[in-house]
Amino acid sequence: MSDRNTAPSPEAPRQRASPLIALVAAIVYVALMVGSLGFLRLISDRDAIEPDASVLVGPGMVVGAAAVVFLLVLRGTRYHARRLPFARSVLAAFTAWIAGPAVGGILYAAGRTEPLLAVSFFFRHLVGPFAACLVLSAFVVVLLAPLLDRPGIR
Repeated sequence: MSDRNTAPSPEAPRQRASPLIALVAAIVYVALMVGSLGFLRLISDRDAIEPDASVLVGPGMVVGAAAVVFLLVLRGTRYHARRLPFARSVLAAFTAWIAGPAVGGILYAAGRTEPLLAVSFFFRHLVGPFAACLVLSAFVVVLLAPLLDRPGIR
């Protein structure tokens, strides 16, 4: 038997997260959002976005939140040991909660003559089951993204 210690040391060099892992996490986030928003629309029988909104508002909200997930997974550093990033997951949930309605509000007001519609859209979409899907999905995806980090993926 060898006397070498294979446990990671606290002085182990940090490695940046793989862009491929961040891309997979963002794709998984978009897939979760499409499924969960579709299911919520089916059981609640109401639209996630106002009926007078453009068809780009809903996907824009999801893409804005997915960009947050991508950047936070990409920015995350890792050690050789797998650790779940609880603080980064909470940050991802909060920023997705803000980014989704913000992008949606900008897109909603882009087709209108009143720019203050963006502010009212933003505050209307901060609460409700659809905002909860944005938050919960971002939290789960960023929390579990380090589990994708295996030596064969790099």
